[in-house]
Amino acid sequence: GQHCHKEEKEMFIMVRGKSTAIIDQGNGKEEIPFEAPGDAIYAGNYVWHGFKDFSEDAVLLAVSSTNYREDRSDYIEDYEEYKKVIAQ
Repeated sequence: GQHCHKEEKEMFIMVRGKSTAIIDQGNGKEEIPFEAPGDAIYAGNYVWHGFKDFSEDAVLLAVSSTNYREDRSDYIEDYEEYKKVIAQ
């Protein structure tokens, strides 16, 4: 699902297939097509992100700056909360 991280930074790279990135850097959601292998996007901390419309053959590589936190304490998963945090 769509979310942002308070600390973690991520790089997403389309390895195969297609998808659409949903990104908000504090200016509203944008849809960015990933249409070819090598298409990539950097999502720093406090950048809302997610993906949709994966083709059947899609492989998306995610590279993270931190280890996964099972307690999800680094996540903001509510878009309205995210907008409030960004506005501060």
